[in-house]
Amino acid sequence: MGVTTATPLAPDAPQPVGRGEDPNRANLIQLYAAPTPPVGLAETDGESATEEPNLRRIRRAVHDGAVLYHSDSYRSVASRLPALLRDANTAVAHFDHGDEHHQALLARAEAMQLAGRYLTQVRQYDLAYTALSHAITDARHTGDTLTSASGIIGMCWLLLRQGRLDEAEQLAAQTTDVIEPRLSRATPDECAAWGWLTLRAAAAAGRDNRLQEARHYYRVATAAAPAGREHTGSFFRH
Repeated sequence: MGVTTATPLAPDAPQPVGRGEDPNRANLIQLYAAPTPPVGLAETDGESATEEPNLRRIRRAVHDGAVLYHSDSYRSVASRLPALLRDANTAVAHFDHGDEHHQALLARAEAMQLAGRYLTQVRQYDLAYTALSHAITDARHTGDTLTSASGIIGMCWLLLRQGRLDEAEQLAAQTTDVIEPRLSRATPDECAAWGWLTLRAAAAAGRDNRLQEARHYYRVATAAAPAGREHTGSFFRH
């Protein structure tokens, strides 16, 4: 018809969902607690620690969760995430300044990023959005551009899953402009993050029936890719 895919997706009243609850809701009650805590009149910022949190152990546990995620061991990821997120929140509340606060924010950014990707995978999109938003915000507060960009790559995937094609493309394209590396001296991680973002933009444009733009993004991603080898960097820094 010569129009974008998003054109016919006009807002309409939702269909009745019936009396039954989402069967996954009960399984995710503990996971709701960290990204969406209750809000009242008193200021709260995580649970108080009975002993000093071990940041190295928390980040190692998050890394192990990422390995399980890539192994499609989603049941194991789901069982570990609530405790991981609680520990990360506790660490941020305990270390409230200095380098340890910086490291605690990075640990929580990685934990929230893992949660957001898992929740996107199991189609719990609203909670995934909340987790990824927290991940990006924490990473931005540390000034870690690559961890922030990795969270944005996850956000673009979520927007694609939701059919928000224009927003996914715009977010990916805007972020590539900010982090575009100088290829002659860029690190593999920098190239990988930039390349993944352009692939997200290509996917959004292609799904939106904008094939010329999709081909352009794909050519840009090809420029970022090292010839003949795969770069397997950090799950949280691409």
